[in-house]
Amino acid sequence: MKKTYISILVFVMVAVAGCCIKNKKIDLSRDELKVIQSKQNVTLDDSLRKVKKYHLKEMYPVFAIEYSKNEMPIETLDGICRYFINKIEEHPFAKYICTFDHYAHTADIDGGRIEETIVGSKNVLFCFGKKLIDPKIPAVRPRSIGICETESSFVISFLEPPNPAITETMIKWIRDLETQ
Repeated sequence: MKKTYISILVFVMVAVAGCCIKNKKIDLSRDELKVIQSKQNVTLDDSLRKVKKYHLKEMYPVFAIEYSKNEMPIETLDGICRYFINKIEEHPFAKYICTFDHYAHTADIDGGRIEETIVGSKNVLFCFGKKLIDPKIPAVRPRSIGICETESSFVISFLEPPNPAITETMIKWIRDLETQ
């Protein structure tokens, strides 16, 4: 039987809707992912064993993974950004928008504060939207993949999209990064 390693995990039962996870970090077995999948009606795959979902500031559902620099086939922040730009441009309907240098932006602000271990941070912005059927939809677009470089690692993260298929695509892009 596989063990579940849980750090700071709180399960909140929601009436009728089933089980909602409100947590800091999770690392679940394949069977437990299937249980969550059935309760949330979301398709998840094995890559979630590494890509972790947590709630930033208790409200923003974020997927993230941290790679040690020595386990990454792509060695630079800009190289990882180019990798994601290529994935976006290869996608049948995703549209690349720009790359935002979050580190430079924050460093240029009077009083801007950057954690001392962070040496770079960029966001690759893009949009999957192929429908605009509600005037409120632009509030959740465009998408962004954040790549943060520390002294010893790269942290790749994104806010959970409302579409489970898009979530799967973005997780696959991150998983495929390991084999570049």
